[in-house]
Amino acid sequence: MRRLITFVLFSTTFCYAMAQNGLAVGPVLDFLGCIDISDADASEVERLHDFMDEPLRINSAEFRELKQSGLLNPYQIVSLEDYRNSHGDVLSLMELSSIDGFSEGFVKKLAPFISLDSGTLPGKSLQDGKVSRQELNLRAFVKPSVSEDTDSQFSYGARFQAEYGNTFSVRVAVNRPYTSEIGIPGSHALGLAWSPHRTAFKLIVGDFNARFGQGLALWNGMSIGGLSSPSAFARRPSGLSLSSSYTGNTSFTGVAAEYAFGHFSVSTMVAVPGIKALDASDMRLLPAVNMTLLTGFGQFGISHYAEFSGVFDNAVLRIPDMKTSADMTCCFRGVDVFAEASVDWVGKALASVAGLTFPAGEALRLAALVRYYPYGYVPSLSGAVSGTSRCSNEHGIAVAAEFAGGQWMKLNCFDEYGANVRRVNGKAALDFTFLPVAKADGYNHSLQIKASTDWQWTVSSSFQVKARITERIRSWGLPFRTDFRADLIWFSSPFNATARINLLKSDGLGCMSYIEGGFKDSKCSAYGRVGVFMVDDWDDRIYVYERDGPGCFNVPALYGRGLWISLSASVRTSRSERLYLRGSLTSYALMDIERRKPGKAELKLQYVVKF
Repeated sequence: MRRLITFVLFSTTFCYAMAQNGLAVGPVLDFLGCIDISDADASEVERLHDFMDEPLRINSAEFRELKQSGLLNPYQIVSLEDYRNSHGDVLSLMELSSIDGFSEGFVKKLAPFISLDSGTLPGKSLQDGKVSRQELNLRAFVKPSVSEDTDSQFSYGARFQAEYGNTFSVRVAVNRPYTSEIGIPGSHALGLAWSPHRTAFKLIVGDFNARFGQGLALWNGMSIGGLSSPSAFARRPSGLSLSSSYTGNTSFTGVAAEYAFGHFSVSTMVAVPGIKALDASDMRLLPAVNMTLLTGFGQFGISHYAEFSGVFDNAVLRIPDMKTSADMTCCFRGVDVFAEASVDWVGKALASVAGLTFPAGEALRLAALVRYYPYGYVPSLSGAVSGTSRCSNEHGIAVAAEFAGGQWMKLNCFDEYGANVRRVNGKAALDFTFLPVAKADGYNHSLQIKASTDWQWTVSSSFQVKARITERIRSWGLPFRTDFRADLIWFSSPFNATARINLLKSDGLGCMSYIEGGFKDSKCSAYGRVGVFMVDDWDDRIYVYERDGPGCFNVPALYGRGLWISLSASVRTSRSERLYLRGSLTSYALMDIERRKPGKAELKLQYVVKF
């Protein structure tokens, strides 16, 4: 224990950290409204990283592109279109913040994912039928054997995606999970999207995502696990879009189409869950439809789907799941109101969620959310926000606040994001959850309270301090779970260094600390991290985000007692090519010999070429 205390004191006294654990993570967390990367949807993180590499051109993007990006709400899309038609291109972020629906704070969060480049008439496509993007991503992973009790494991994958203007898109991916044999790919994803030139029709064949409303009825993929800030309360539906996953496990497989009549759109799909298993008894038929109307002050939509089993194996035709939902999103004088109600026809239950966010002055934004998810509501395709892991057996209310105050500070960053910030930035949230059906025997119901606060102080142009505290109180299992994290932050282009301490108290006491140093410019980057962890109970496990290559969402759970080291680097070998390298080694040498686990090692290589 003395060694741990000495290490923690050393790391927190003499080392510094870059804001939000790296330039790539901070903007994503800010936009999603999460205080920790482990609370985020992996597909959302990857999608936002793609926009950081290829920003959305808001001056030339068509209506469908703006909607499917998921970056803007309906009111913002309509306001942006009206402004472009009346005044032409948006020339600066300051000008963008003056458009109805675009506050200064939101534009700061949006900036890393958009581009103001145009060079065309307002509302016209930059690429009219030309190749706009092609990308090939190849990766090979290996976990070398570090003891006689383990074998080396291998994994590999490949992904190709291309966009030909606004007419044709294709995404192909294969993946082989970790195994002791190389073998053939274990999973795959394939999607094609076609839209005739100068039409409002779009056809998708293969693997795709369908995300509508607030996610209460129809939203594939994982949902955000926390309600930590006003930005996390409302979902931003993207409608129908191609899947970018390596595996396609969370995507629909089938055929989908969308047609727009001005600001009214109809989206239809027929998915076949279980088709990739090639087992007729596991295959089902899932038709769905959504109708959405966009107006000058909001969005209104209706969704319906039904799942049919027994269609492909000559069994008795059954309908195990059928839902109908209505959703709305409105904006009036800076106040955003959103809601969705869904009927589960099979479970005979009605679920609903509603909330609002509103400004309370220049530096403060508040939010409130209520949700009613009865026990009989089966969330088979739901991705709405929740206090637990499922949108079922849960009634709750949540409130949150986001504060930015003090004078503006100029940061010594080496990218545009965060070049100017308020001296003090803070988030706080409180969530009450009532579970009508108890989680433990002997009780009539269960209760849960979650509270979180996250603050960042900008001391100087190169130095920041961050602190985060979360508390979870439950009437079942372990009653308390307290998580405290502190970061010291220093950065000066192109160098940065990192120090963190994380304490978690639940069953026992878990603690983790690491130091990290790095370098990044337009051609290459390199980061090194060394850390120590002492977590004796699984309930006290600590999640930590690890830098990785594109398409790799790496948030391991630290458990046991040991040390770990990780190295990551990337280099641009040519104008269109980039190579990513990562290696890590974990040792459990601090554990007792009789309980000591075998160590772990991992090597990763990724090659990305963009045309």
